[in-house]
Amino acid sequence: MRPFEEGFFAGLSKLERVYKRYVQEAVAEYQFTPNEIAVLMFLYNNAPSLDTASDIARYKRISKGLVARSVDSLLRRGLICAQRDEGDRRIVHLSLNAGCQDVLARLRASEERLVACAAEG
Repeated sequence: MRPFEEGFFAGLSKLERVYKRYVQEAVAEYQFTPNEIAVLMFLYNNAPSLDTASDIARYKRISKGLVARSVDSLLRRGLICAQRDEGDRRIVHLSLNAGCQDVLARLRASEERLVACAAEG
């Protein structure tokens, strides 16, 4: 691998760690796991076109077991809801509840702060 490529990928890895820290701090009092935050943000950014646990596991590269555990926790907290597909009862569509708007606003604000910080250099 060439030096530029190594630096580029190392930078992406660092950016991902900083992103996780920003969003975790934004909603610290809720005590979310990183995977719960990933599920919420995935649904916020992709539903209804991509709204199943399988979609989240595939696109976020999180194991199905961790996604299932995160979905169960978010369902118990009332932040998301699940509805079986009428055409195929094996498929469960996930959606965000109105009760998670404060959480989503905080997460979006932390993303915007990170982007602004990165733009400054």
